[in-house]
Amino acid sequence: MLISDAVAPASGWEYKARLTAGDDDGFGLIWAYENEGTFYRASFARQSRSGWPQTGLIVDRMSNSVITDIFGPNNTFINTANRPFDVTIAVTNGLLTLVVLDDPLGAAGGPFPYNLVTDQALPTAPSAKVGMFSWGQSGGTPRSFRIQNPTLNATNLGAAAASQVLSNWSFTVTPSATNDYPVLAGLWSQALGVNGDRGVMIENDDQAPENVTTSSTNTPVRAAVAGDVGWSNYVYSVRFQSADNDGFGMLLRYQDRTNWYRIGFRAQASQAGIKQGISVQKNVNRTFDQMLSSTAFLPPINAAFDVHAAIRSNILQIMCVQNPDSTSPTISSFGPIDMGASTLVPASLDTGKIGIFSWAQYGDNNLPNTTAPDDGTAVDWVKVRQVNGEGLLVSSLYGAPDPPVGLNDLPVSGSVTAKVDSAVVTAPGVRQILTGWSGAGSVPGFGTTNEVIFTLTQFSLITWKWQTQYLLTLNTTAGGTAVASAGPWINLGSNVTVTATANPGYVLQPLGISIGHESDVRREPGVHRRAFVALDQ
Repeated sequence: MLISDAVAPASGWEYKARLTAGDDDGFGLIWAYENEGTFYRASFARQSRSGWPQTGLIVDRMSNSVITDIFGPNNTFINTANRPFDVTIAVTNGLLTLVVLDDPLGAAGGPFPYNLVTDQALPTAPSAKVGMFSWGQSGGTPRSFRIQNPTLNATNLGAAAASQVLSNWSFTVTPSATNDYPVLAGLWSQALGVNGDRGVMIENDDQAPENVTTSSTNTPVRAAVAGDVGWSNYVYSVRFQSADNDGFGMLLRYQDRTNWYRIGFRAQASQAGIKQGISVQKNVNRTFDQMLSSTAFLPPINAAFDVHAAIRSNILQIMCVQNPDSTSPTISSFGPIDMGASTLVPASLDTGKIGIFSWAQYGDNNLPNTTAPDDGTAVDWVKVRQVNGEGLLVSSLYGAPDPPVGLNDLPVSGSVTAKVDSAVVTAPGVRQILTGWSGAGSVPGFGTTNEVIFTLTQFSLITWKWQTQYLLTLNTTAGGTAVASAGPWINLGSNVTVTATANPGYVLQPLGISIGHESDVRREPGVHRRAFVALDQ
């Protein structure tokens, strides 16, 4: 189940959504959700079975985990694979109405209306949340199922503040130089798991159109695009995680299906379709050119990585960041690439939307890690930020960097002094020590100080690096001493030897060691008693 925060009133509400079934098992909509054991649901399925979810439609009530059928099973309407149908659920004065409009786009001669439930009395009609669910859904086209555009009393349940969320996503299949493909709606889906929304968008239908070497520059892809066609200079960032070794990536300056710039990634050693490594393509009116192809960066499988693409005028720069949430991420930089410098495609694109795409992606088939999810291409988040000058991305897990963490829009060719604290206490007896930085673009590649000065002539990135340390304090009673082989601040992962020595006339008692992050302590007997302490967390 995926439950919205939106709450329907007790009476006078209407809940709508567009549903499409790939598999023949159950899925549908939920309302009056009070908790995991109390709600109503409308279930749609087309597989012939005697138990729930039966063929057609069934409406039931779960109350304290006890199920009561309200309507059906009824097979007046049975969904068709890969054909959308609109569902409207309304409750007024405790009476339920449920209407289905099959084939609303008219692809099979529709729309076909079904008034399945009219003024059906409900046992209760509380004011509570709405949602959606699936049961047993797996393959088919679309893979499993799709639920689009849910609204409650005409309010989009996926809406958010325009400044925070790109809400105008649309879906397409980009044509190649010689072939076009039908545009399918909803190619990308919200990923759900046993604990609900997994917080990523996925595409995993395993389609690989034109998987040949001659199409490596103009490979058709399944894309989702958003934004404003008038956007010009911006930094576009995406967090990807791929469960397959095939193609995926980003679109920039997207004007329409036949005019865009594209950054592609692929782990598999192949020159057919999306090429191995990282590649950049340009498409103006279905004339294509490859602006970059490199295996210096191979996208990891089942591990998140960030991509930051900056385009100003027609100069493109790309930063790929592996282990992005660690204290020492790895940066691969490409560019500057002059997207106008093409003899095959001399025309340029000055403005356009952004997008994501996927090609031949499914899951962990043919890969060694068979426990990986079948996510195909997973996108955790996208960010688009306008820049008037030059962009400087600052990353730091600790401290208060100057310029601050995030994207900074700074004057082109201006002098930048980047600095940060040399030490930050994060808890009693725990601190972070700056070990230096790694950089790309105008920032020097690495350094060990807490300050660096550079001239910002291109899109750049600086990551401040940190080392965790723990405070080791030694206390002894009268009659002896104790010394440590290092300290008082000890690096995480270091081994420390503490030696206690008794004065004449005294004997050693068992060592009492209390360390907040102690993982391994070994003691040696004798007048000189030692404890070996390994700090690893």
